Amino acid sequence: MRRAEKPRARRRFGWKHRAVLASAVILIVLAVMLFWSPWHAETPAETAEPQTAATSTTTQTPERVMRALVYDSLYREFPNDELLRNITETLRRAGYTVDVYVGVNATLDPLVALHRYGLVIIRAHGAYNGDPESGRPLGAYIYTGLHYAEAKALYGDYIDESLENGDLALGVIPPPGQPLTKELLKKLPRYVTVSPRFFKKQLSKLPGTVVVFAGCYGLDDDRLGEVFVSKGASAFISWKGNITWTHMDRVLRVLVAALARGDDPAAALSLAMRTVGPDPVTHSVLEMVPSRGAGV
Repeated sequence: MRRAEKPRARRRFGWKHRAVLASAVILIVLAVMLFWSPWHAETPAETAEPQTAATSTTTQTPERVMRALVYDSLYREFPNDELLRNITETLRRAGYTVDVYVGVNATLDPLVALHRYGLVIIRAHGAYNGDPESGRPLGAYIYTGLHYAEAKALYGDYIDESLENGDLALGVIPPPGQPLTKELLKKLPRYVTVSPRFFKKQLSKLPGTVVVFAGCYGLDDDRLGEVFVSKGASAFISWKGNITWTHMDRVLRVLVAALARGDDPAAALSLAMRTVGPDPVTHSVLEMVPSRGAGV
């Protein structure tokens, strides 16, 4: 199992910089909401090429159904090698072809290629913007594994353009339990995070895809989940509230095993909650946005 390598320069998506203050505002919003979020694997043989919703089309083929993405941007700060081995081996034994992106290789590219997969597992920090006065997209944000400078090296001006228009935001990961002071904020790396608007613009159709976001605040409201469901996903599963990474990983193991053996998303979620339960520290629970035709 190889550690993530330094990202190589890559052509940008083809997607301007608002004042630094705008990014700083959302940066602070994201950081404040991460207080309880303390949280490897191989790189896939083939790196996903940048795609856009305008140029990619999808059908629910057997090959696509049995292809899974494991996207673990938490690798850089909170790796769990044993979990990653477990879920990738579980999926492969069930017949899935599995693409694994970890740490610095958890870039924007896999996130715009979700149409390739029948099952998507995202293990990442999450943040939430519920302030309508912020001028930024509301809802849950997903952290990539890229610091700002690394993202600029890969995608050029697209990063600043997307920070301006709200598709992306910068976030930090405070050390567990430490108050976010101005001094600490200056020292922490700025991660590129992805807003619901990014997915709404960039995703193609996702017919029947099950999307699991193992991270904080994914279902503090339905905005992020509704984006995936509106594209055709059969379910979006995530946490309501703040989640400790150790508990999250225990639940993820049970959830992936159930999905791999063919349980429907609602049954898999129910099993995971019965088996492991809510987070004993934060009392956060796993929830789901079903497809509009699921009748659940």
